Amino acid sequence: MLVHELMRTHLVSLSEEATYAEAVDILDLYQLPWVPITDGSRKLIGLFEDTAVLSRASIPADELSVISRRPIREFMSMLPVVNPDTDAVSFELQDSNSPRWIPVVDSDNRLVGMLDRVVVVQARLDAQDQQ
Repeated sequence: MLVHELMRTHLVSLSEEATYAEAVDILDLYQLPWVPITDGSRKLIGLFEDTAVLSRASIPADELSVISRRPIREFMSMLPVVNPDTDAVSFELQDSNSPRWIPVVDSDNRLVGMLDRVVVVQARLDAQDQQ
């Protein structure tokens, strides 16, 4: 089974010029743990994760107001990526402390999907049952 058969393809993304407040709105609106940050040609630049929000939850409102206007590129992180044609059953997953979702990019580094590590484990179990 290949990654492209398991990945989530209906994605919301933001440009790196989006603000912290806009990213938080997207996380809340779509109930996501992350939002990909892409350029105009959908090349993956990074991810804005809910940990960027949770780590600032106790900041006083006046400071949070200042942060809310800052560009998202100041808060994004980068994760390992996978190609859509990779064998999902045999590729190496990161350790358990890694984020649950893995960005899927094509050969031009364009974001084409997100892969849930839980779905990969399920596919591995299914493959093992079929042997």
